[in-house]
Amino acid sequence: MVLFFNGSKFKDQYRNDRPITGPLLTGVGSGLLSGLLGVGGGGLISPLMIHQGFNPKKVATVTAFAGPFSSFTAFLAYATMGSVGWKVPFFAGAAAWVGGYLGTIVRQNKYIIYQATSWVMATHWTRCMRLCRQQLFGVIMS
Repeated sequence: MVLFFNGSKFKDQYRNDRPITGPLLTGVGSGLLSGLLGVGGGGLISPLMIHQGFNPKKVATVTAFAGPFSSFTAFLAYATMGSVGWKVPFFAGAAAWVGGYLGTIVRQNKYIIYQATSWVMATHWTRCMRLCRQQLFGVIMS
């Protein structure tokens, strides 16, 4: 989302105050819904805060900051119920940390970010089309 908003063009368009109620209700609501539905809260936090008039670049940092808290809370809930196999989360968490670290390093070079973004978008588009084709035509042909 940050790639679509150039700071110089939109810098006077966003609110600069620091309200408490809107973001607080957004966080509580997205936390509740993400816990009930089992999805990440970022898909709810971002559009609601942008709708409230916040700068999308700042919303991206809020979403990145809030994500680990909701994920860790969900992890603790599953661990309390005893339904966590400890080997998989350890290796998946370590791999996610390494990937995030490497992604941040790559992000620092602006030339590489456009190549990486286009590669990721092409990969996801290809996977999406393959899945759609399988779901639509796989059922009809079978």
